[in-house]
Amino acid sequence: MNNEPNANAHAPVSVVIIAFNEIEVIDRVVEGFLQDVVTKLPGSELIVAEDGSTDGTSERLRELAAKHPAMRLLQCDERRGYLRALREAMAAARNDFILFCDASGKHDPADFWRMQPLMRDNDMIVGFKEARADPLYRIVMTRVFNALVRSYFGVTLHDVNCPLRLMRKEAYEAVAEDDWLLSGLNNFEMTIRMIGKGYRVSEISVAHFARENGPSRGLPVAKIPGVIWKTLAAFRQLKHEAFKGNS
Repeated sequence: MNNEPNANAHAPVSVVIIAFNEIEVIDRVVEGFLQDVVTKLPGSELIVAEDGSTDGTSERLRELAAKHPAMRLLQCDERRGYLRALREAMAAARNDFILFCDASGKHDPADFWRMQPLMRDNDMIVGFKEARADPLYRIVMTRVFNALVRSYFGVTLHDVNCPLRLMRKEAYEAVAEDDWLLSGLNNFEMTIRMIGKGYRVSEISVAHFARENGPSRGLPVAKIPGVIWKTLAAFRQLKHEAFKGNS
């Protein structure tokens, strides 16, 4: 065990959030990450990639950005899709550490402080929603999917697609150069590619709250079967691409 002091304890962080049609919770999400993380580490920033919302989220985010100097807003008039929004927001990060999440309001920004000490020995810490506050069908599908991932890719993570994750920017940039295969479950693909390149990835249990404002915006029920099928169909190619340097 490494008993050396954590040299990164006071390092600034770039918080990156993807937002689409989250008007009911966007204030709480933005204020939460600003208050619990950004303001406590000088030099930190909050980057929000707003992906063509139509429910007032876009307008509200502009108001919040004008109010908070540490917040930067990336906007587009039309839907870019999760992957493109993710790539643009991550590329805009100025700090060596990136805390990534979505804007669903289902995660606790304060979990950052439990993740941060683990970065001494890791390149990315993935949240593990051990007590999921999701509908039963999502819990079952998630458990089956993660079991398949562990078996096929030989990884030990229990929640490979959890959006709440803290990483070194250099590790993300190494996989960002790849041509990603999936339009959905991008956090899963990021994780596998990072592990495949030899980066150290671990997990920690994080809080998880039920949605307060209807079904998921990022992955609605109607899209789940198609996304899962495309993801499973890409397993073989993803494993080949991610781990080809280790064969």
